[in-house]
Amino acid sequence: MRLPSSTSAASASSPVRSGELRRRLDGITQKSPTQGLRNPEGDGLVIRTVHPTIPRRGEYALTDSGRDSAALLESMRVRAEHHMADILTARQDYASRPAPEPVSG
Repeated sequence: MRLPSSTSAASASSPVRSGELRRRLDGITQKSPTQGLRNPEGDGLVIRTVHPTIPRRGEYALTDSGRDSAALLESMRVRAEHHMADILTARQDYASRPAPEPVSG
């Protein structure tokens, strides 16, 4: 399961309007939050409420499952940041290794 960044930007405590999501995720288009949240909505991680106003207004909120998943992803993000120097060193070491010799069989 993969949660898009728009899912993790949704507030765990209250619904967020699509315009607010765009502000939190600088550089995304108006269409992006809706497209990016379709799969998580279908997976039951996000719920979208459309209000019958003109113009139409939509709000997104995490479900209980979405909040659990967001908490796990936040924990993983914190661990990755804590180990970032090790990760970058490992990437450099891996990239500088010679290609393995093919095994004849």
